Amino acid sequence: MNRFRGHISSIVTSGTVSRVGVEVGGAVLSAVVLETPDTAAYLRTGGTIVCLFKETEVGLARALTTPVTFGNVLEGVVESTENGVLFTRVRLRCAGGELTALVGSAEADAMDIRTGETLTALIHPGEISLMVPEEPDVP
Repeated sequence: MNRFRGHISSIVTSGTVSRVGVEVGGAVLSAVVLETPDTAAYLRTGGTIVCLFKETEVGLARALTTPVTFGNVLEGVVESTENGVLFTRVRLRCAGGELTALVGSAEADAMDIRTGETLTALIHPGEISLMVPEEPDVP
């Protein structure tokens, strides 16, 4: 599970749905939640929050130059890869910390992913969950 700790930088609400921007190490992750500042006390600008998302929810791209419909696009440097028969685990160093992607091995082989190269991680905002940390003001 990927975990990025940050602070809520923006909240946009429509009906019972909110899109929450979270600043993590100079980048902003966006999450969509079925709550609003009126229904969830943790939804306040400046509040400490943890973004959680599964390794399987991360797509990878190289030399991405056109806009995409994923709300979260993070560049990172490949720190390591672990190749398996079906899946390959790719660890990236991104703004805000380490990110792990679990991608199909056939796709990883086709990309010829190498340690030290820069890749772009793509995460849909609906795949990010928000969690209030037990110690909100401790880094």
